[in-house]
Amino acid sequence: EIRLSLVGSEMCIRDSSKVSLTSPALRTRTDISLAVAVALLTVHGSTFAAHLWWQTDVSDRVHTTTEGTYIHDGNRAVIWNAGRDSSLTIDANLIDIEANERALYADDFSTVTIVSDSSVLLKAGSENQSENRPDALYLDRGAVASIKGSTIDIQATSANNLAARGIFVGQTVKERHSAAEIGSKDTQKITISATGNANSYGISNIGGAVTLTANEVTIKSSGIGIHVGNNTESSTIPKDTAKTIINANHTTINADGYGILSFSNGVTEISGDLEVNAPIAIAARGHSSTSINANGDATVVIKGDISFETPGSAHNSGNVIDADISLNLSGEASSWTGNVTKEVPKGHSENDSIVSGLKVALSNGAQWNPTKINTCLLYTSPSPRD
Repeated sequence: EIRLSLVGSEMCIRDSSKVSLTSPALRTRTDISLAVAVALLTVHGSTFAAHLWWQTDVSDRVHTTTEGTYIHDGNRAVIWNAGRDSSLTIDANLIDIEANERALYADDFSTVTIVSDSSVLLKAGSENQSENRPDALYLDRGAVASIKGSTIDIQATSANNLAARGIFVGQTVKERHSAAEIGSKDTQKITISATGNANSYGISNIGGAVTLTANEVTIKSSGIGIHVGNNTESSTIPKDTAKTIINANHTTINADGYGILSFSNGVTEISGDLEVNAPIAIAARGHSSTSINANGDATVVIKGDISFETPGSAHNSGNVIDADISLNLSGEASSWTGNVTKEVPKGHSENDSIVSGLKVALSNGAQWNPTKINTCLLYTSPSPRD
């Protein structure tokens, strides 16, 4: 049996069972049209709802659904902010969550789990998006998200005048960090894209934790690929500092500005084969830590400069530019094409301008191809923050 109801311009689907056009229940042209709509909406094995909002669509604080498609012609498709000990689980074959501003938004210590046997798509904005900055995945105030699927595609797109962010994890509270765990050992590919102006981010992690696990990870941005910062610059990194960790057989980062930003006690760790293409491949400051190919068993190709930099406290950024960068290049296929820069504002403290944390290891035929520094991309407005 299938029951359909039409409310205003929205169709409510009560059961996604197969419908026969000869069913006695289909007595009018409207019935047939609705049946065709059901078939279209269930062709991917997933029913359709415009959005899923706590206290609007559901009131229970622990909610599980097998509906996987939420495409909303408004600002947010999925909102989960039910507070401590609350959880939302979306378990469907195919998952497609789309909205103009934020596809998936969670905050207030909520937990969201997305599980797919096949593919997951989080999509925010479009090329015509010119009013609100799009964030495909937005985690705030201690929210935690786990996303599993064979392929995971996270897209944020805006008009050229706006920034876009594929993943934003931030506004850490003392009780719990916001965190995103994306992929698993069974995930074949994670794709993250941010298309917008020069201040777009594939991943922006301010005080939280982001972990990507897959066979292949691809990050593409009009501005910055990965950004991690903790808003501190202690000489010893705090135990609960912000971290972005990528565990993949192959990772590619293509960015028009910066490939990797590790700022202010933030930690970036990438294992497996890595390719970075950006004018500034890695930028660091504030006793942050960046570790690439720590085991020395992968192929690493870096095309772009390494920069130790800060615009200074006048721009609400840290003053210390020293940071640990460990770049392990092993094998004839591994190389770094670029150079090292140090960028500080005029009159900056000499002590805060000392750099001693860069360690580049070349072994088994790996090469460093130094290039001439022709220009500086620093201090575009606004500049990357901590």
